[in-house]
Amino acid sequence: MDTNADTIVEDVLKVGVESLNFTLSAGSLEVLSFSDGSGAFVFTDEGVAGAADLQFEVGMIGLAGDINMDVNTLDRAIEASVPVASGMVAFNYTDTSFIHLCITDAFLQ
Repeated sequence: MDTNADTIVEDVLKVGVESLNFTLSAGSLEVLSFSDGSGAFVFTDEGVAGAADLQFEVGMIGLAGDINMDVNTLDRAIEASVPVASGMVAFNYTDTSFIHLCITDAFLQ
């Protein structure tokens, strides 16, 4: 896949998910859970780029909310499309070497 429009094909691994649910427990104690997650990522020899949206809950302290993340650890721009069950997720990052993490609608239960 050519991820930077230089006509040179790079080796990449594409990962796309929808309806992701994951719980991390210690015995019967729920430590952390993610639900209704979706995302798309491209992994290259240089790093990773992609986006994810999910709901989270930290069971030990009762904190919950929504997470939106965009990441590009590459030292260059990247444009890519990743297939998921409902279609394609496309992203075009011109900024380099960043992780944007936004937590919204957070609350203590």
